[in-house]
Amino acid sequence: MSAQEMVLSAVFAAVIAAASLIAIPIAASPVPVTLQVFAVLLVSSVLRPRAASASVLIYLALGALGLPVFSGGIGGLAVMIGPRGGYLVGFLAASIVVSHMVSRPNPSLARMGVAMCLGLVVIYALGVMQLAAVARLTLGQAVIVGVVPFIPLDLVKALAAGIVGYRVKRLVRAYTREVKK
Repeated sequence: MSAQEMVLSAVFAAVIAAASLIAIPIAASPVPVTLQVFAVLLVSSVLRPRAASASVLIYLALGALGLPVFSGGIGGLAVMIGPRGGYLVGFLAASIVVSHMVSRPNPSLARMGVAMCLGLVVIYALGVMQLAAVARLTLGQAVIVGVVPFIPLDLVKALAAGIVGYRVKRLVRAYTREVKK
């Protein structure tokens, strides 16, 4: 990984942390609405796979160490093993999947959209599994409280991340070329 990618990974880890600070609780769900999904998908659409996953790993490590970077300004291992933890792990898995899908030099907007939606599926799948296990819910119940209320807004966030990422990716690539000169 180049020095520029390391810097971008750190910067985007901070973006994910900032996106988690505003958390809107949803009735009957232990999972709040945040902009983390947008930030993770944006990072994944802009950075190469190694840098994207490094960015999410930095974010997760900071939170695991107790820094208040998880949704609502909390941190610690308890969050990672609690009902929200699967979504956090899902962020890492989604960053790998999405960044690999869009790592071509000029991915189409359609490819970006498909990658974003697949990223959501990955986040939801891992999140629901841990939510069900920790909260002692059936998978169906976990989907009802941990996915269904979030689908409309997360689709908007995913599509916005794809569009913004499409444009930012071009800016980052131009910046990287300038730095190399």
